[in-house]
Amino acid sequence: MTVLVIDDQIHVVEGILSEVSWENLGVDKVWKAYNAVEAKGILLLNKVDIMLCDIEMPGENGLSLLKWTQDQGMEVECIFLTAHADFVYARTAMQLGSFDYILQPVRYEEVEAVLRKAEGKIRENQSVRQLQNTRKLVVEQRDTILEAICMKLRQGREGDAEQILS
Repeated sequence: MTVLVIDDQIHVVEGILSEVSWENLGVDKVWKAYNAVEAKGILLLNKVDIMLCDIEMPGENGLSLLKWTQDQGMEVECIFLTAHADFVYARTAMQLGSFDYILQPVRYEEVEAVLRKAEGKIRENQSVRQLQNTRKLVVEQRDTILEAICMKLRQGREGDAEQILS
């Protein structure tokens, strides 16, 4: 799993990078960015599973960054970490499908708990996609599969036919 931490406040980014137990979360790589432009560069070059993102940043805010990732077809779970308890921000974040909205100041244990939940959702989504891909393949190869099963049954090899079916 990979994470991108985005905040215009350097001490926030550095605190998260140093205090979150990334290894315990199963995180392979953590990138950092101090604005949306830097974040986009990282997102274009790397597969990012989770964005831990501030909302209020100079230039482009975190909400528009999330929208941009969606427009690009990127599958990224976004957790907003912000000091702004503005209802409009929270509502917009939820409308855009963000995973969570955490208010600062926050304990690192809480950040870790939300990251664990996001990782669970990512794993669940991967399983669903894998099942969908398998279903698609079975539908596309239906005739070939049925032909192979019938051939095994004609040969008296019911066990092989059952194995193909499974």
